[in-house]
Amino acid sequence: MYHFKSIAILAFITMMACTELFAQNWDLAKNKNGVKVYTRKVDGYKLKEYKGEAIIKVSANKVLGLLTNVNAYTKWMPDCTQSKLLRKVSETELYQYTVTDAPWPVTDRDNIALMTIKRQSSGAIRLDLEGKPDYMDKNDKYVRVPQLTASWELIPQGDGSTKVVYQGLASPGGSIPDWLANSFVVDTPFNTLVNMREYLTD
Repeated sequence: MYHFKSIAILAFITMMACTELFAQNWDLAKNKNGVKVYTRKVDGYKLKEYKGEAIIKVSANKVLGLLTNVNAYTKWMPDCTQSKLLRKVSETELYQYTVTDAPWPVTDRDNIALMTIKRQSSGAIRLDLEGKPDYMDKNDKYVRVPQLTASWELIPQGDGSTKVVYQGLASPGGSIPDWLANSFVVDTPFNTLVNMREYLTD
């Protein structure tokens, strides 16, 4: 048993090291209106990985409440035309479904993800999203996102505000023009954080 656990731990460490090895350093792609967006190339992915950062003048719990209210994503997430909670496994795990509008002639994308919520001893809250494309049957109207890894980090600040870090890496599925791919990895996290801040502080 001990030998098996040692092998499993070594394999996990090796996997994480390889992930970092195949990812380049972050490049600042946009810095505007208090929102910073970074991107980097990851081998094996057409789209770059993105990371957006912003300070929002509300508590981490209020941001958490917004992110777990999946049915209301269409009110503030850019280009989100459908959103619904598929299943609440527990207070810390839920399955969500979203549809994202794509500009013509690109087909709209739909996505299923498992959200896992972890509270850290520091007071920060982390939400991890893992794509689950086979959780339910595909809809012929959309292209199902085949691979997604994303996270939200909600870090309380001393003045009662929250630093929000939104990071994601995805394979969009189907064909997508380079101009749209390049704009997606910058505009999506930027507009998401801008909309989130306005929605929470209005």
